[in-house]
Amino acid sequence: EEQGLAPTEPDFLHGLVACGSSGAHAQGAALWARLRQLAADGALPPLSPKAFTAAIGLRAAAADADGAIALLGELEAAHGQPDLRAFNAALRACALASDAAAAKALLARVAEAGLRADS
Repeated sequence: EEQGLAPTEPDFLHGLVACGSSGAHAQGAALWARLRQLAADGALPPLSPKAFTAAIGLRAAAADADGAIALLGELEAAHGQPDLRAFNAALRACALASDAAAAKALLARVAEAGLRADS
């Protein structure tokens, strides 16, 4: 942005994934905040389900089950029923945070939604 370039949502998503993979959680959180602000200001389209799922994955990499579940709720409010990828990312956060109760609650939501992995 500083050089006059206009980043797109996919640019931010690549950054979120890279930050999660490298353990740069604070930088990833800053990217997510910037993406949200640009979308809120109308400089980018509204956040897509993929954006939310990438942010949930970032929270998972940080073992932040509460943050991942909160983003899952935001995704659901914005776009309806989350897909299996979003639930899996939140479940990964629960596993890394050793939060069995939250994982059990998410698994119940997955079952209620009728989602299942492809066989």
